[in-house]
Amino acid sequence: MRRTVVLYNPKAVFWTMPLALVAVGSALDRSKYDVIIVDGRLEPDPIAALRAHIDDSTVYLGVTVLTGAPIRDALHVTRAIKEARPDLPIVWGGWHPSLFPEQCLAEPSVDAVVVGQGEDTFFYYKPYPGNPIADDLLREGYVLPDSLEAWADFDYVGGGRSEWVTPEQWQRVERFKFYQRHAFGHTRHILRWPLRRLSRWRIDRHFYTFPFEKTIVEKLRSAQRLS
Repeated sequence: MRRTVVLYNPKAVFWTMPLALVAVGSALDRSKYDVIIVDGRLEPDPIAALRAHIDDSTVYLGVTVLTGAPIRDALHVTRAIKEARPDLPIVWGGWHPSLFPEQCLAEPSVDAVVVGQGEDTFFYYKPYPGNPIADDLLREGYVLPDSLEAWADFDYVGGGRSEWVTPEQWQRVERFKFYQRHAFGHTRHILRWPLRRLSRWRIDRHFYTFPFEKTIVEKLRSAQRLS
């Protein structure tokens, strides 16, 4: 069964293409997901348009949010959809959630925020039990852990050992997590300031090849453990 991901571009005072949502939608597996983009600037009734596309096959609603006027429409639409479909996960991404993630998460209708580029985050969206993706995997024969010890090690990505994630995809996710942590997290590493700038530069450009910073940090950590 194919699942649906619905993405929303709020009303704004400019008319550029919603390229961020196009990029996020392009990162998803086309054999498993249908991606629908609703542009609030083009719809006479954006909430009605979203409701028309959201059904039991919808995995989540993603909203890109810029600081300023788009926030007003994003809040209006998000609250209306959450009221109509309280079980549907709603994810905010874009500049404002990246700059003020805690503030956005304080909004009850927002279930999660994406900090930085969204392509890898959406790929890394894990189908834990209770998520519609997990139901699909169970129907396809995926066997869940049968003990508490096994659940403690549970991870669909699984260090590249998962049947549905290639080693190349896992490697990209791990690099993304490293740069995301050092770009926006609170680390005490001796190289934290140059690492923060380099990590944000990589995330802004979606560039994760040749991760020499990750190699240096891992070698320093190994040396500290040996000393």
